[in-house]
This record gives sequence, structure tokens and C-alpha cells, in this order.
Amino acid sequence: MLELFVKDSGIGIDKSLHNKIFERFRQADTSSDRLYGGTGLGLAIAKGFVELLGGKIWVESELNKGSEFYFTIPYRLMNSNENELQPIELLNIGNVILVAEDEDYNFMYIEEVLGVLNFQIIRAKNGKEAVEICRAYPNVGLVLMDIKMPEMDGYTAAKLIAEFRADLPIIAQTAYALEHEIAIYGSVFDEYLSKPIKESDLLKSITKYIKLPSN
Repeated sequence: MLELFVKDSGIGIDKSLHNKIFERFRQADTSSDRLYGGTGLGLAIAKGFVELLGGKIWVESELNKGSEFYFTIPYRLMNSNENELQPIELLNIGNVILVAEDEDYNFMYIEEVLGVLNFQIIRAKNGKEAVEICRAYPNVGLVLMDIKMPEMDGYTAAKLIAEFRADLPIIAQTAYALEHEIAIYGSVFDEYLSKPIKESDLLKSITKYIKLPSN
């Protein structure tokens, strides 16, 4: 395992909050007149990424003495097969959503919205990856497909997926579409969402095609 840390000389964090600050929308300073901004999502997202990689994250801190954030990740050597599509452990059909999105922040937002409902989320960073994943893993129950992506755009990817998974719902998402383009998308996509995507619109669209997972 590799262990890394980030250290500061700031206001510090009370020991009673060391675990709570990794929760969504939680911050060390909860007063109404607090001096520091933020949404309280950064550490929750960091924790999710670290655990996804098989590591751990924790903090050591005292009030007025600064903080040290530690995290570990597994260390392994890259081999010649590293670029091949790796196996993904998927749940039953109906709970797995593929998000084809090349922008990290857009993906993190969608992951945050859907993560609350316990959907299993997997990601493709371009249209080519989306096609490969849908071909390799029939357990994918729905695709959120960005239109503008490198290597292969979402429209082309959706048409290819439809050739072997005609029953798979694919929802388009993009900020750059004119009315005549949306009309064209309608022949390939089951639905269309405009960016920035509202949480309510996203959940409403998804629940038309995929059942909510049980807790």
C-alpha cells in the first residue's frame, strides 16, 4: 500500500468530528457565522474514490494545531494487459447504470445524485468505452450518454449499442444541442436531458426506465 498525506496549519478539527466530516454535507465549522465556504462534499467524494481503489482515509487533528489527512491506495505494477477492459462486478439488472461522461465534475455530480439511492454506477470516459462496456456486460440496465465526447461521440455510440442491445434505455445529456439536433437524437435516444441537469429531472427520467434499488 502507498500512504500519502496532506498537512496544514489551520484551525484544526475537534476529535468528536473526525469521522463525521467524511459524511456528505458535513463540515467541521457548523456555526451560522462561519468564515470558511464549501459544500461539505469534498471529503465525502475523496473518501468514495479512495475506498473504490481499495484504500482507506482518515484524519489526525487537534483544534488550533492544524490537520493531517492520510489515505492509502494499493500499489501494483502495470502489466502489458493493463489497457484491456477489466472485469466489473455488477449487481442484478435494474440497479446498474453506465454513465458515459468525459468531464470529471459532471460525472461526480451524477454519481452523487444517484449514489444516495444505492444505484451501482460505472463510468465510460468516451463513446468507444461505452460501447465496449455495454457489449461486455449485459447487466447494465440504463445508460446516461453525453453527446460531446472524445474518440467517439455519444450519438454514434448509442447507434452502435442499439444494434446489439435494442432494449437498453439510453438517455442523452448535453449542453450543446439545437432543436433540429434534438429531433435527430429522438430516433436513437429514449430521452434527452439538457445540462446543467437538475437533480429532480435526472431522477424523474431514470425512474421511468429502471427500478429503484432496495436499501
